[in-house]
Amino acid sequence: MKGFHEVMKKHVRPWLILGAAFLLLLSSSLLAHSEDQKPKSLSIVHLGDSYSAGNGAGQYYGPADCRRSGRNWGALFASWVNSQGIAASYQNHACSRGRIGDLFSSRTLPKQSSRGVSANSVEDAKATLDSSDACSTRAVGDDFLSVDYHLTKNNSRWPWGKDYTYECQITIRAQADFVGPQTDLVLMTMGGNDLGFSHLMTNCFGPKIPFVMDGAHAVKCRDDIAAAKSNLPNTLNKLKENIAQLITTRMTGSTTSKVMLLSYPLLSTDRAYVLNNDGIQFDASRGIRELGRLAVTEQKRVIGELEATFPGRVKFVENTPAAFAGHEPDPRVFTKNDYRWINEFLETEGDYGSDNKVTGNFSKTPSDWYHPNLIGHREMSKLAQTASSTTSAQEIGARRGNVDMAFVVNANSPLSSQIDQVRAAISSATDKVANETSSARFALITTDTTGQHRVAQPFTADTTIFLDAVATLDPTQATAEPTEEATTSLDWRSGVRRATVMIGGANSMDEAQSTNFVPTADAGSTTQVLTIDTAAGASSQEASGSQAAEASTLTVADGTELETAAAAQISALLDAPVATLQGPYIGKIGEKLELDARGSYAFDGQVTQFEWDFDGDGNYDETTTTGSTSHAYTDTVNNGFAKVRVTDSNGRQSIASARLDVTQDGDTVPDEFDNCPTISNPQQEDLDHNGVGDACQESGTQQAEESQGVEDPASSDPSASSSSSPASSDPAEQPGTPASFAPGVPAQGRPMTPDHPGLPRTGA
Repeated sequence: MKGFHEVMKKHVRPWLILGAAFLLLLSSSLLAHSEDQKPKSLSIVHLGDSYSAGNGAGQYYGPADCRRSGRNWGALFASWVNSQGIAASYQNHACSRGRIGDLFSSRTLPKQSSRGVSANSVEDAKATLDSSDACSTRAVGDDFLSVDYHLTKNNSRWPWGKDYTYECQITIRAQADFVGPQTDLVLMTMGGNDLGFSHLMTNCFGPKIPFVMDGAHAVKCRDDIAAAKSNLPNTLNKLKENIAQLITTRMTGSTTSKVMLLSYPLLSTDRAYVLNNDGIQFDASRGIRELGRLAVTEQKRVIGELEATFPGRVKFVENTPAAFAGHEPDPRVFTKNDYRWINEFLETEGDYGSDNKVTGNFSKTPSDWYHPNLIGHREMSKLAQTASSTTSAQEIGARRGNVDMAFVVNANSPLSSQIDQVRAAISSATDKVANETSSARFALITTDTTGQHRVAQPFTADTTIFLDAVATLDPTQATAEPTEEATTSLDWRSGVRRATVMIGGANSMDEAQSTNFVPTADAGSTTQVLTIDTAAGASSQEASGSQAAEASTLTVADGTELETAAAAQISALLDAPVATLQGPYIGKIGEKLELDARGSYAFDGQVTQFEWDFDGDGNYDETTTTGSTSHAYTDTVNNGFAKVRVTDSNGRQSIASARLDVTQDGDTVPDEFDNCPTISNPQQEDLDHNGVGDACQESGTQQAEESQGVEDPASSDPSASSSSSPASSDPAEQPGTPASFAPGVPAQGRPMTPDHPGLPRTGA
């Protein structure tokens, strides 16, 4: 044994030492390499129409008619980006029935269906509707310009009758308003509605429903397709002009920012479906497919022209029809393709069942029909995941992100008398923020001696303009005219860090929250409120109100300390990590929601801890080291917030919040106003106006009939049969397998029941 040990000592041990040294050097090299690999962020904004908003995917949020879904292909794409180690923030401002003109113009949405409210007067009814968010007026992104309640006094003598019925009519901002220098990537589908998408589907494939819908018609289908072909070049030239305008006037922060346009899938399987009306025969299926292919060709043309003008700034994903081949809808009304990626007639939220065939939930809402189902949205997300899809991501380095900062100067504070020091502090802070961030905007607000607020300078990125306003600052001379309703209105950007600096303070956080110079929290933003005052005994606190902001108070002796104190606090704000909570979250009682904060990042070091406040009450319910978690809610939440507090390796912290709504049925309509509180019906359809939603109706079924289309066996493609097999019988290899992580997505809903009573509405 002694000889053995001597051999080991003399010959083997030195090699072990050398091996260990080599491994140490290798690990050091790898560590250095990983440190050299700077993290990246990607700010994503989704624009466009129903194929982008999320029609057909369910779990809708925001304006009811927009039908935005957290399960759409853009949200899934953002989740994938996060899985690649890139911190992604995502905003969805696409809207159902969107047209090209909506990119740069505001839009008034159709009235939502009548519902009831108990109140003593019209004013009380409006106040009740506002406080309950019955019209979804506080949806993520602050995209509402106005909401109008159309109230009617009820004369019902029934004991359950409500005092008033109301309809909501909402006007939303132009979609491009949410694109700016901070935007790295715009996702989009657009143009289908400009070509008459809803009429095409109704007149080519629609069922015949007596007194409701005429059904498919050979002449109408033929003429609609011909009109769409004729309008196609001008429509896409208009789209080209709007994309160019996005790049030149909004996406000015980076020469690598990009617009990605996805092509539409074809909307019928490759089988003949011949309509026969008035002695005219027309193959609706082949006509629609020909139009779809022509649209892709024209889209490729205009994007090619844009790429020549803006090299590397525009990308067209043209292979959607190829990816969806064999997974299109069956053109026959009551025959469904078992492997469809697009919802067919009377269904929504289609997904693979246990038998590898697709089933969906019943839907009488035409806006769901002929739109991607859950599988389709997953597959469109995969199409966006190309090699160049993340090349516009920005390195996280010395530039401290994107910031909107509002300064509020209180005339009732002792600091207001030291106006020169106040001006100097604001000017110094402005220079620091402008020089250390990727993009910054500033606003100035004053309060007079009566406590009234006035916007002295709205948000501007031009520091010269802002500092000119600061130079003339005198809060004691400021007055707020009662007629100026917009004097406390600030146009905060979505998806950027937001900060309000109150010099002289506010009487309370409640006062601050009563005006919107304190920003509303939304997905992708960190909201902070800093109060600098001479009040003794002030201490840091975290606000837990509706704004879900992070608030702190700093005490100074007088104005001589103001500039130094403000500079230190603003440095701390800029150095803090960026917290992102990718909502909004729409949940159903008892079902788990996946909360995603993986888009959070640190400028110096790493994010090491995530603290989760599931109900926004200021108490953190769970701590994780990873940026995702799940939670099942046991009670309703109306217009609430979920929060996350992130901590980096230097101990710095930031908070982000996201809109949260939990109801019995999983839509955003509060249960007390929901005409069908147990079944999701965000648009509250009530065809007979009896106060009971169509989704809950137990009678009144009318019979839908097959239209006059017939299959031509001689021209059919057997490989595209409705009973055709998928590419693989193995679920793991089956196209459309659910993504491993989909934020805000509950379990699959109930199967579709074809005999469900009620009627669809006309239109799409």
